[in-house]
Amino acid sequence: MLLVHRILRRELRLAPGLVRGVRPGDTERTGAVVEHLSDLLTALHRHQREEEAQLWPRPVGQADRVYLDPGLVRRVQARQDRTAALVEQLALRLPRWRDTAGAAERDAVADTLDLLVLDLAQRSAERPECEREQQWERASWRLLDARRYRQAVRRIRQSLSRP
Repeated sequence: MLLVHRILRRELRLAPGLVRGVRPGDTERTGAVVEHLSDLLTALHRHQREEEAQLWPRPVGQADRVYLDPGLVRRVQARQDRTAALVEQLALRLPRWRDTAGAAERDAVADTLDLLVLDLAQRSAERPECEREQQWERASWRLLDARRYRQAVRRIRQSLSRP
């Protein structure tokens, strides 16, 4: 997940400049940038939902097993909610910019991206120091692997029990 986080942060850091570089009225370039940003925001959204569904519920109840304070996990969850709100704002602003290719719409998208980049940077600063983040990473994958293994076993048992 560290790699996914790095990729998303990098691409989003570049996004405000990419948006501001589009000339008003350039509908072709606006459309291409909107499509790129939509794909990027979809990846961010899916990644966050997967983290919420697969990782957060368990560590809060068993934080001692993954070496994290439950308060830290709750703070990260709250930050994730703020990130989701910014992504929702962008989901509303991108189609307006694509439809108008206007400077005001472009600037609104760029400003919201600036806030998202700042939010992600603050989230990174709130994460545990590198060693603890790596422990979190390993524990997260163990939790995911265990859950996926149980799901696979359950599916196999169900398929074997069918006539």
